[in-house]
Amino acid sequence: MHNEKAFKMASFSELLSRKTTKKILSFLTFILLAACSTPRFRPICPTLVEYSQTDQQALATELLQPAKHTQIVRWISDYIGLRDQVRACQGTK
Repeated sequence: MHNEKAFKMASFSELLSRKTTKKILSFLTFILLAACSTPRFRPICPTLVEYSQTDQQALATELLQPAKHTQIVRWISDYIGLRDQVRACQGTK
């Protein structure tokens, strides 16, 4: 009788081991298949507003007027930084 329990325990242990092995193999197969089909993500970059040479010259003229332009300069420098980031995102120079 003691031998029968040992046999049943061994069978249960073997069955458990087979189930565990099957789960592990299924999981590894899933991971390997998922790794083969990993999509490549590209960031969505905003588009930049293009300014004509005339617009750029008009801005430069206004900025050179004898007045205190601390806010304008700060805002434009922030905008320049943003444009640089967008260009980097788009992969252009």
